[in-house]
Amino acid sequence: MPLNTNQQWYPNIGIGIVNHGNSKLDGSGSIVDILVPGHDGTLVNSITIKAQAVVSQGMIRFFIQPKIGTPYTIFREVIVPPYSQSDVLPSFTVILKGGFYLPAGSTLAASTQNSEPFVITVDALDFENCPCS
Repeated sequence: MPLNTNQQWYPNIGIGIVNHGNSKLDGSGSIVDILVPGHDGTLVNSITIKAQAVVSQGMIRFFIQPKIGTPYTIFREVIVPPYSQSDVLPSFTVILKGGFYLPAGSTLAASTQNSEPFVITVDALDFENCPCS
């Protein structure tokens, strides 16, 4: 009986804290790896950026490293406006929606323009091509 190829999906949640100022766009400096795709790749559903303090105007930058050991390439920039949290106002939060594919062996990483702490959470699905009889 011939084998059929089916896809199986598994959750992959990436979490990282970026807090060292890095204004570079060339993939150097302080960059935090957030998500490593699964064996056959990963579909990123959303990315949440959540400030952990009062923030000044700046930028969160996302990078993709095509393969471990290769240079990071800038992928997307998100403007952070000046924002003051309080006991009645939540901290700055933005959710980036829309799926994109990360191939196996790559890495999604992030940095912050200013030395202010942000938690970056990535909601993704790894898929696996499995031979099933």
